[in-house]
Amino acid sequence: MVREKRLNIGNSDKHYNINLMKSKDIEEKLKVHRLNEKRIESEMDTLESRSRHLPLRDAKEYLIYQEKYTNDRLIRKIISHGGSVSYYTTSIVPYYVLKQLANHTESEVIYSIKPEYTDREKENIQLSYMATKVIIDCPMVIPDMSPYDLLFALHDLKTNVDKVQLSFPPLAEIADRHKEYYELRNGKYYVKPHYKYMFFKYIQHSLSLWKMNIWIIADDDIDYGEMRRIVDKAKRKRSPKKKKKGATKDE
Repeated sequence: MVREKRLNIGNSDKHYNINLMKSKDIEEKLKVHRLNEKRIESEMDTLESRSRHLPLRDAKEYLIYQEKYTNDRLIRKIISHGGSVSYYTTSIVPYYVLKQLANHTESEVIYSIKPEYTDREKENIQLSYMATKVIIDCPMVIPDMSPYDLLFALHDLKTNVDKVQLSFPPLAEIADRHKEYYELRNGKYYVKPHYKYMFFKYIQHSLSLWKMNIWIIADDDIDYGEMRRIVDKAKRKRSPKKKKKGATKDE
């Protein structure tokens, strides 16, 4: 399959490596579970019956949680006929699933972050990387989890990850150690955008060298707008200023 990458090993092109997305982009994906499996399978069977030389696909985005859903027959059908497929695991992805995902250009495997990975898990991530896009899902609670915790966890995976997906889950209540980093909004405590950006700055260099694209998940439209403002301002500062016409070198 064709793999899209914006980074190279060592980040020699000096890509700034910060991307933003909204939590609703994930929430709006169609989660496969026991209550909707019959309807989904019927739709997949219809697409299969209408397929000729190539499998017909719908335009839906499917999210399959491996630990919650194990209907192998339907998983195969969704990978064959779904518009896009995200396969989430807290352990390893079975080889037969990887073989199917390798034939779907709009597929990805999402692994949950762990303090450390077993050799078997690292081998599975490497195999997934050869077949499709690999994402590490990283919910961070500041300051309980530091950027250095994340770097230690990702170190052994290095160049076998396409994307690190950072989220900062809202808390129902906070302790004194959280107060500096969180703000109350709509009845929950959210990490302030400034501290999300600072977290990114601590991991930016290492993850860029390891060729991992960094994505920050904004909590809502307000958070996304503030994060976009911070990122755009940082990029403007980073861009070299154009010299005025007629200016000398010493000006």
